[in-house]
Amino acid sequence: MATSMENFGTLEYVLDKYSKIWSWKVTGERAVSMVSRLVPEAWYGENINEVIIPDSEESVKQIKLIMDRYPLEILSKSAWQRKIIKTFTPKPTLPPVKHHLKKVKPGDQFRGKLLNFQKEGLDFLLKSSGNALLADEMGLGKCVLGSSLIEVVDGQIPIEDLWNDSILLEQHEDECWAKLSKPIIVQTFDGKKIIPKTVSKIFRQRIDEDIVKITLDDGSVLECTKRHRFLTPDGWTVANSLSVDDRVAVPSTTLHESKHDLDADNGLSLHLSTPYTYTQGMSKNLAYFVIDKLEKTNNHSLACNLQQLSLESINWCPIKTIETKRYSGHVYDLSVPETHNYVVNGMITHNTVQTLSYVTTEKQTFPVLVVAPLVTLNNWEREISKFVKKKSRNGRLIDNESATSTIIRTGKSQELPATDFYIINYELLYKRMKDLSKLNIRTIVCDEVHNLRSKTTQKYKAVKKLAALPSVSYRIGLSGTPIYNRGSEIWPIVDILKPGLLGSFKEFCEYFCYVNEKGKAIVLENKRASLRNELQKHVMLRRKKSDVLKELKDKVRYKEVIDSDTEYYFEELEKIWKKLEEEQKDAETAFDKSASYQRAIQSERQIAGIAKLPHVINFVKNIMEIEESVVVFCHHKVIHKLLHESLSEFSPVSIIGGQSDNVRQDQIDKFQKGESKLMIAGLRAGNVGINLTRAKYVIFAELDWSPAIHRQAEDRLHRIGQKNTVFAYYLIGNGTLDDHVANILVDKSYEIDTIMDETADTYENKDKAELILAQIHDKIHSK
Repeated sequence: MATSMENFGTLEYVLDKYSKIWSWKVTGERAVSMVSRLVPEAWYGENINEVIIPDSEESVKQIKLIMDRYPLEILSKSAWQRKIIKTFTPKPTLPPVKHHLKKVKPGDQFRGKLLNFQKEGLDFLLKSSGNALLADEMGLGKCVLGSSLIEVVDGQIPIEDLWNDSILLEQHEDECWAKLSKPIIVQTFDGKKIIPKTVSKIFRQRIDEDIVKITLDDGSVLECTKRHRFLTPDGWTVANSLSVDDRVAVPSTTLHESKHDLDADNGLSLHLSTPYTYTQGMSKNLAYFVIDKLEKTNNHSLACNLQQLSLESINWCPIKTIETKRYSGHVYDLSVPETHNYVVNGMITHNTVQTLSYVTTEKQTFPVLVVAPLVTLNNWEREISKFVKKKSRNGRLIDNESATSTIIRTGKSQELPATDFYIINYELLYKRMKDLSKLNIRTIVCDEVHNLRSKTTQKYKAVKKLAALPSVSYRIGLSGTPIYNRGSEIWPIVDILKPGLLGSFKEFCEYFCYVNEKGKAIVLENKRASLRNELQKHVMLRRKKSDVLKELKDKVRYKEVIDSDTEYYFEELEKIWKKLEEEQKDAETAFDKSASYQRAIQSERQIAGIAKLPHVINFVKNIMEIEESVVVFCHHKVIHKLLHESLSEFSPVSIIGGQSDNVRQDQIDKFQKGESKLMIAGLRAGNVGINLTRAKYVIFAELDWSPAIHRQAEDRLHRIGQKNTVFAYYLIGNGTLDDHVANILVDKSYEIDTIMDETADTYENKDKAELILAQIHDKIHSK
């Protein structure tokens, strides 16, 4: 008969007061007797029924053997869980699930074309019945389709010439991405006037289809695909819906003397689908251009208001003739990232497009509710307008009209109009629950679904209630970083997308997790591969850059411990904690106590950053001395300012919270063009939505608590267009709070990487990083 743990003894993790080392204390007469025989290095404690065992992997194994037969009552459960997983011999590593996906063609209501891996993403959504998590890695890029003579600031360049002078990045059958070998500034239209903008990438594809040849009254000739859209006084109209005498937008003046005439019969297919770019076909040297969208104006508002606009540089020119002809050959496109130039029939690498292709392919998906961060609402509206055709009540598709959408911008309750898409940010969702519940929603899309990682928040509870409505059949989550801090954050997300897949939260924790000292559920090391496979089998599609971008080089991380001014650090720390003690005494509520504690932690993080700053500056200068472009990330504005002042000799550019979009983009452009070789960016302000591929070195002067923030920042460099290995250096101030934060990040990163199968391209390569550092120092000392 098994002995009860109550009678056998207890196990506790303690700091032994005599040896001053962490040890295991076993109490109970029978337990002490057994341990004394099996663990000879143990010694007696305060009495004969207490034994102390120094902590080691071997002693943990011995205690585990005892507990398999005679279970002890564990008094230090979280410590035991952490220790035991290190001695656990796991089963052979489970390989990631490989999905056998087809390249599915989207439905007729979708207005556009998908890359091959996006077609596979559509297949995954269809096979999962629309209840799925698209978790493609960040940095897969965006791309559009088209070809034309390109109008640049000093003349015209045939787009073929740009392609021939570009550097190939990736090829999918007949689809190719490339990076321009030198910066190209094109003329673009911002809704009021023509302005210059920088091109980032070029795209090429071979087609065999009918195209449209359009001749204007002024003699300009344009050949384009039938699905290409033109700016008209009534809004955006596809080419095969235009008629003779319809008017299209042309410049009111010639911009410059043309260097290239467009031969109307040379078979060149002009597929002008990049926003803001335009083509001059110029037998008369009269500029002719077509614009695919306006940055701040969607199709619907443009159709209503364009007649009243007084646009600079715009005239309306009638169409003289329209012809159809067959074309077989290459078409091209330029991507202008700062304008977010998605195309009506472009090749787009973005989860938004995969989602829209799904809701237009699956049956009975409308109306759709899109829940997204506030800054992305307008982009969703633009994407819907570009990629989703309008469907009439009798089911007929209207090619030259787009699906309707409504952005909900107020928390005030009011009746919502009938529309195809409702778009709302997470913060307003709870306030508009009653209104949304009346809409007979069929599909819910949660963009940046990691916002729902906490099951105690109002936004999680609101989405959970809406997702459970009888009318809802499809639930889609989008995120490049579905796990921010801990593996257990995946449960609330899956609970919305596929309720019951991981059981209740209690069942999930009992099977997959242990609870640490702070009460947080941490996924056990030997369960992480199992959890990953469960997610991939039933709900999650995860493609990494290494899967899609075969040409992309490695990303190498290295933790560099640097000196800190510990005298300053501890002097300031004493002031912080004295202030904290006073605030804790005066605090009237638990909330006040918690708030004062958080302020103290933030202050300590700041002084840790200041204490190591001289050594951070020296580290940056060492890399700058060998004429390399560098990106430095920091957290506090005071650190940002001090870095900018101390490194002013390098004329740094900056990204920091509070900048206008124009200032921010100007700083990015200067860095990407090489006008400055040093970028100093805020960790939260510069970690998303920008491209910094000119640099291969990224330095973290300060640390965030979340590994996902660091990953997003690294991937500003490690993305399409990067030709070199990216080196990420995390500078840890010795003897400060950095030590503690770094250890937390390592534990969190290891847990997340195992679950998300990130080991292939998010590793730490110490030898390679140290070699780079040695080369830097050698070059400096040789000068």
